[in-house]
Amino acid sequence: MHIYLEEPGRLKITLSGDELRRLSLSYDQLDYDDPVTRRALGELMAEARAETGFDFQPGRLLIEVFPASAGGCEMYFTLLADRPDTGVCAAGTLSGRKAEGTALPERRRTQQRLRLKRPAGTVYTFEFESAEDMLAAMERLYGSAACAADSDLYAFDGRYRLVLRPRPGERFSPMTLGEYSAAFYRTAAAAACTAEHGRLLAGGSAVDLVGGALLRRQAR
Repeated sequence: MHIYLEEPGRLKITLSGDELRRLSLSYDQLDYDDPVTRRALGELMAEARAETGFDFQPGRLLIEVFPASAGGCEMYFTLLADRPDTGVCAAGTLSGRKAEGTALPERRRTQQRLRLKRPAGTVYTFEFESAEDMLAAMERLYGSAACAADSDLYAFDGRYRLVLRPRPGERFSPMTLGEYSAAFYRTAAAAACTAEHGRLLAGGSAVDLVGGALLRRQAR
């Protein structure tokens, strides 16, 4: 087992297949409603706290699980911010993705919610400083393969954010929007933060909806 403090508020634990089996678990069996999973998470969190000093208690917590080689997995524990102070704060539920969890008793006026998530595929979050930049990006994406991707558009802290999930096997370069976006993130945590703290403007097929509207307006 490898425990690594990636940054303040974010910890990574890597488990091999054998280590999961010693916990009476497999990647496919991980489920926060399962007592065995909950017990194993408690043991892992206690060991990580002892080794790194990481404090799991100040607020809410997001748990993300990714498959690793030879039946192992990678777990990311991210403390959730109450407000979107940074682009990579983690919170909320990914639209259209499995998220299961439960609420634990309130501690010091904050609630700790553990959500076990298995992100499917790559997710990109692009941030635009102005409506003009956002619309230009939508126009660039419309008509491309990205038009068919699962995409959500949000108003976010005075800016705009596009959460884009290309289809499996689809080749997409985030640099396609490099001239329009002020920043982009390639983590489920950033997408989750955007979903909780942003205001949804167009969901599911944002690129198709907004890009199509732009094309119709230009055709008039």
